[in-house]
Amino acid sequence: MARNTSGLLRWIIPMANSACGLAAMALILPVVLASPARAQLLYKVTVFQLPAGDTYGSGMSINDSGQVAVQGTDSANHNHAFLYTGGVLNDLGTLTGATDSTPNGINNSAYVVGSSGQGGFGNNAPFVYNAGGGMQPLGLASGADGGVATSINDSGQVAGYTTITDSVGRPVLYNPSSYGTPTDLGSLAGTPTAVGYATAINNAGHVVGQSTTASGDSHAFLYKNGVMSDLGTLGGASSAANAINNSDQITGSADTLTGTDAFLYTGGVMHDLGTLPGGTTTLPGSNVTTYGNAIDPYGWVVGEAVDDENSLSAFIYEGSGALVDLNTMISPKDPLYGLITLQNAQGINDVGQIVGYGLDTDSNQIGFILTPAPEPGSLCLLGIGLFGLLASRRCRVS
Repeated sequence: MARNTSGLLRWIIPMANSACGLAAMALILPVVLASPARAQLLYKVTVFQLPAGDTYGSGMSINDSGQVAVQGTDSANHNHAFLYTGGVLNDLGTLTGATDSTPNGINNSAYVVGSSGQGGFGNNAPFVYNAGGGMQPLGLASGADGGVATSINDSGQVAGYTTITDSVGRPVLYNPSSYGTPTDLGSLAGTPTAVGYATAINNAGHVVGQSTTASGDSHAFLYKNGVMSDLGTLGGASSAANAINNSDQITGSADTLTGTDAFLYTGGVMHDLGTLPGGTTTLPGSNVTTYGNAIDPYGWVVGEAVDDENSLSAFIYEGSGALVDLNTMISPKDPLYGLITLQNAQGINDVGQIVGYGLDTDSNQIGFILTPAPEPGSLCLLGIGLFGLLASRRCRVS
């Protein structure tokens, strides 16, 4: 893996904006690329401390400030949405008359979207939450009996789906000026009864999800400029898109001829990200399936791997090479090292923090946030990069 090199390049690339910066890069890059420390980026782990009695936790989505939409489940098996800010969990409550709430997305203004109701498909209403207005319901399409908000961008546009006759989902888009009236995005089949779900939206308002095709299969789609495009598969029957970044790179999962793998869709091509090996501590079985759940601005993907014994393991794809089991990337110096198993990574932000869920040593589900914790060798290289960056800035000033 080469995570640290890519991480350092995030600091170094801005130096290319000046002639002095280019000169500094010429000195720094050979050191960075030649160093053995480039293979070491580890993470420190933070576990969300849910209220007493809550039995399950999950980090659902994270913004660039490290604020997290968290789900907790209480002893009565009711889900509650929380907002994690500065080490504190705030219960977002439910919509009026509801028993449950589930958060799915958060933007950089800490607006949270999700669903609230009595639990179960078709028994929920989509919501948007902000600190000033609390939790507010979003409107439903004509004839719909429920809905779910899945993602919100920094302009306040919301992607999601409404449910009709308690079983059929339709992908929708809400604009901030019309939260009461969603726009139906249509379907790949071109019929009003085709099933579809919108799962993510980027800052350009481009939406991804999955939709039934004319053949009856379900395919990943990209909706932009009023047009829904079929992203295809990896050779099998079905696919689903789960996340999109601001460069229109997309991740999700797609059927191959032999199984289902996570994919990265970029430049008009769907790339198979492969799988994790079975027969390991976290994946003792075989026939491992992978799902891409989130993507950062650099094309790094996080998700989950599942083997045929239903064991789970969180993974990261670092822009090139093979998938890496995140359980192998917890710093040995972390107090939780060896005490948790990371099962599913569900979100990643612009600075590389990752959220999801896993198990503690008593097999209780816990929500987590991973924060990059470079080893000393990497920190030395980062210092070199920062020195060069400051030098290039000084050169521009002079």
